[in-house]
Amino acid sequence: HFFDGFRTSHEVNKIRMIDYETMKGLVDWEAVKRHHELALNPRHPHMQGQSQGPDIFFQCVEAGNTYYEGLADAFEAKAKLVEEKTGQSFALYAYEGHPEAEYVIVVMGSGAVTCSEAAAHLVKSCGMRVGVVKVRLFRPWDQQRFLAALPKTTTRVCVLDRCKEPGSQGEPLLIEVAATLHLQGRSGIVCVGGRYGLGSKEFTPNMVLSCFENLFKDAPKPRFTVGITDDVTHLSIPEGDWLDVLPEGT
Repeated sequence: HFFDGFRTSHEVNKIRMIDYETMKGLVDWEAVKRHHELALNPRHPHMQGQSQGPDIFFQCVEAGNTYYEGLADAFEAKAKLVEEKTGQSFALYAYEGHPEAEYVIVVMGSGAVTCSEAAAHLVKSCGMRVGVVKVRLFRPWDQQRFLAALPKTTTRVCVLDRCKEPGSQGEPLLIEVAATLHLQGRSGIVCVGGRYGLGSKEFTPNMVLSCFENLFKDAPKPRFTVGITDDVTHLSIPEGDWLDVLPEGT
């Protein structure tokens, strides 16, 4: 996946493929045909790329809102269809962890797997009230679906981004989550943000524990990095001892 970069694209792993017959049943072939008909063709010409003046441009841009407003429903409908065909769930915002978690990590991409396994271990072995929200739909962001996935008992949230926005007050996922909490009346939840895994840097379960431990503090670090030692701008949080989350006997 483009978001995970070199590390994921250059590893050997076992995957479970969806067979072609199942894929065939997931595709709306009439929609594919309609899409192909939009291509430039001398047999049915049409004009595109025309210039718009200031009298209508703003209005046309805003009219595009209607397409984005229905995308989350469309994605969810397709995800449910995939689940029916394969048994694999792809909730747009999926929560895993303690049913009454107070401390929650929000993350997307392959780092979500690491966070999920670490949180499951901490809940089972230590009884920690922690959890993880896996984000599968970033754009368009859906505030209501995200909040529905977040436990009502949540008091603190750590948002992890695998990118850096120099000069910004936060990375893209953090900004979305913080805005959602503010606009939906959940501003009482403490929201912090961290960066991890840039340049295929390792992201391990003990780093996930470090993120939770930062949330546990009376005054958690609001913006931080994990996985490196930042002795220049001092944004990094310390890493704890190695956390083995593999089942006994593995």
